[in-house]
Parts: sequence; C-alpha cells; structure tokens
Amino acid sequence: MRSLPILPVLPLVLLLACTPSPYRLGVRAANDGRWIDASNHWLTALDNDIYATKPRKALREHAKDAWDERLDIAREHEAARRYAASADAYREMLAYAKSLDEVELLSFSTADATSELKTVISTWAMSERARGSVAHEAGDWAVAVEAFDAARELKGDLVGLDAEQGATFAAWARADLDEHRYHDAADHFRRAFELTGDRELDAWAAAVEVGLGRYALSKNACRAAVSHFEKAGHVVGDNTLEADRARALDCSRLGLLMDPVDDATVVEGRQLSVGTMLLDRIEREVDDAGSRFVRILNPEVLSSIDDPPDHQVRVTIRVNQSAVEAPQTSQSKQVVEGMRIVECDQETLLYSPDEVCTEAVEVEYVLHRTAQTVRLSGAVKLVDLGTGEQATRPIDVQMTHDTTHATSFQLFEAGTTVPVEIGTQASVGRIELPEAIVALDREPLPLPTGEEMLVDAVRTLASEAAKAILDTVDREDDPPAPRTLSILRPVLAPTDMEFQVVQPPAVPQPTMEADPLPTPAPTEPPAPDAPPTDAPPTDVPATPEETP
Repeated sequence: MRSLPILPVLPLVLLLACTPSPYRLGVRAANDGRWIDASNHWLTALDNDIYATKPRKALREHAKDAWDERLDIAREHEAARRYAASADAYREMLAYAKSLDEVELLSFSTADATSELKTVISTWAMSERARGSVAHEAGDWAVAVEAFDAARELKGDLVGLDAEQGATFAAWARADLDEHRYHDAADHFRRAFELTGDRELDAWAAAVEVGLGRYALSKNACRAAVSHFEKAGHVVGDNTLEADRARALDCSRLGLLMDPVDDATVVEGRQLSVGTMLLDRIEREVDDAGSRFVRILNPEVLSSIDDPPDHQVRVTIRVNQSAVEAPQTSQSKQVVEGMRIVECDQETLLYSPDEVCTEAVEVEYVLHRTAQTVRLSGAVKLVDLGTGEQATRPIDVQMTHDTTHATSFQLFEAGTTVPVEIGTQASVGRIELPEAIVALDREPLPLPTGEEMLVDAVRTLASEAAKAILDTVDREDDPPAPRTLSILRPVLAPTDMEFQVVQPPAVPQPTMEADPLPTPAPTEPPAPDAPPTDAPPTDVPATPEETP
C-alpha cells in the first residue's frame, strides 16, 4: 500500500512559536515609550486571561502613563482647533477608563477627561457657530446652515442660535427670489419662520406659494396648483385667491367612465366585465405630489352633473379566472374565564346576609370554524378618450368567508368534566361568560352561496381596480420652473393684541356753574387793496383749548 506524503507543517509550528504574545508586544511598546499601544496590548492579554499576572501588574504600574499620553493628544488637537479629533480622543480616553474598570485596574480619576470633553464639545459648537456666521456674511447660505446645524447637534442650548439660523434662511430666501428660485424661496422663508416665529416671513412664504400656484394653474398643472394653494393657507389682502383655489380644485377633477354592468354578475366562459361597482367618488388628502382628489363617475352620474370634467377615461375591468373552493371545517379547544354563583361563607352571611358570592372558573369549549375561499384574477384597462392612450394593470383578489359556532361548554370539577349552561349573567346552575362567547353558542350560520361570494369578490376587485386607476391616471407632470413670477407683497393680519379696544378717558362735561365761554368780537374784513401783513392779529380772544 502506498503511503501518503507528510505535509510540511514544521515551518508553521515554528512561525506560531515565534509570534510574540500580547503581553510581550506591550512590553516592547512600553520600552519605546508608546504607552497607548502598550496598554492596548495588555488589555488584549487580559481579554484572553483576566487573571494573567504579568499584564495585570504592567497595567497597574503604567495605566496612568497611557492615560496621560491620551490626554496630551486630546489637548494637542484642541489647541490646533481640530475639535472633532479632540473630542474623539477624549471619548477614546473614557472608553479606555471603562476597560480598566472592567478588569478592576482603574486607580485614578477620570473626572478631568469628562469635564474637558464637555469643554471641547462646547468650544467645538461655538466654532461651528462662528463658521456659520462667517459663511452668512459671505453669502454662502448652504455652508452657514450646515454649520449652524452642526452647532445645534453638538450643543442644543446655544442661546440665540435659532435666530441666527433663521436670519440665514431669510437672507437665503431673498437671494432665491433674486435668482428666480421660487420653490426654494418658499421653503427657506418657511424654515426661517419656524426658527424665528416672525410672521412676516411666514407671510412671504405664503405669497410665494400663491404665485407658484397661479403659475401652475396657467400651465394647466392643476394638482400642483392645489398643493401650492393649500400650503399658502389664508392670505390677507388677496381677494382673488379663493377664486383661483376653486379653479384649481375644479380642473383637478378627473372623470372616469365605467362600462355598465348590473349587480347580478354571472360568470360566462370564466370571463366577465364589471365597471359600475366602483365608488362614485374617491377623495384623497393633498400629498407631496399635489394630488387632491379623483372623481370616479359612471355615465349616469356624468350626464347629470352641471360641470363635467374635461379629462375622461374609460375603464374596463375584466375577470379572466375565478374559483370558489369547497368549504373547509376545523375544530379547536378553547378556554375562557367565567363566573358562577357559590355559597357564601359563614362570616359573609353573618355581616351581609343578602350578599351574592361568586367565584371565577375556567370554562372549556369547542370552537368550530367553516371557511370558504374565492379567488379572482383579472385586469383593469384604461383608455384616455382624449388622447387614445391605453394602459392595462393585472389584479388578483382572494376573499374568505367563514362562520363560527361553539359547542360542548364544560368545566373540570371533582376530577371530571361537567357540562354547564352559559349566559351573560350568572345564576344558580348557569355560568356567566363574555357576550361574544355566548353568541357563539348557536346553530352555525349558513355560508353565502358561491354566486354571492363571487359578486362580493368582484366588488373587492373593483375597489382594487380603483387603486390601480389612481396610480395610473392620477398623475401630473410638474410644470417647468418659472423664469419670472408675479408675487404680491404680503399683508400681515393683525394679531389679537391689536384688536383689543382701549377705552378713551372720559371727557368732562360742562356744568351750570361753569364760566361762560367768551364771545369773540366781530372783525372787519380787510379791504380789497390792503397789502398783506405778517404781523400777528391783536386782541384775538383765547379759544377754550388755549385757556390755562
């Protein structure tokens, strides 16, 4: 028999034998004055054996040296204004102290690192704030906002930071207006208002939104117009806004013509066509895309409304396959807590002879469930009557009808099970159970027929088709960015304080004892040819207001 060759494993063994241990690596680093590396190697050695004598002794003697080296590095970064690196160094110091504490070798205080870390973070936050102020003065709005955000994340209680960042957003918004970036302007005005609470900034945001809404309306982007008008809210002094808002809502409607079919749906050749089972109207809240609502109209409704929508789409829903499965029955044991009447003890009868005593019992019963499932697969087809474009989306529906009833109510007593009578109130010989459980103690209700289940499934399929219609049809391309925009200067609404009525002081009324007012003497009109004079008139009687 041929023997296998011996693998050359000896060099590998020698290599492993020559690899220094973590403790020896730490000693080498310590000899070079690299205390951080040394401490890390010794901690690794303790990870392998927490009771190892040599690395514990080395850490006990030199852990503070590694701490001081880390502290020098952190302070060096801080002096050079490298605050991120300094903060990372302080965090690494605290992690190092935690590792020492876990092996019971922390013999010095770490309060200085904790305190200096807070100081570094505070200084770092002030540095970021200063960077934001410099960027603001240079008109570099994005950098300024980013710096203010960084300062807030580092230290959230900086006094006046919201006002500074709000001023940056306000200046950025005005620059956006000058550069015709109207969408950005509205957003930046709104952000400035959120930070400062200045109502004028909110009014400017609303004014820009109104301008964008009217522009979108002029481009027949009705849903976008609705979205802008909704963001604007109420605007003081704009008398035509409500009319424009109504126009946008009106033109955002979308009529959907449905193929008519009655509710008596019959499967013919495993195919059927449905349509009028969709809702007459589906409303949706305004979303980011500016979609307001879609009206789904059958031909009868469409012919009866006074203002039919211009954009109409014919929808056909077709079921290609349908299957009604045979009923499936299952049984399971259930346990519910009930209450029954028992004899009261002697003490209760002595003090409360009319007391009704009860106790909780566990009642077991058998729950029967019969379920029947129907499955439909089909598609919804949409045809734009204006452009002739078509789209088809597949739809699958699975519905299950079930009926449940309960039997064999019993409780375990005296080593055996005893049938019990149940009800919603306890009485002698009857156990109180929840009303929902008692309702199950009846004959099983009949399942709907296969035809009825099929009709219900078709209605559900129609609802799913409505979602497909919304996803397919209720879309609108954003209008191109406006080059110029007409924006009305906003008018601020008075605040509640400005509506407060201040009562004027009472005006004293003259009495019968008051001195009569002097009657002015008649004056001669000047002669037609008399020259004008600048001399004051003489002997003019004082008016009541001039009387001291």
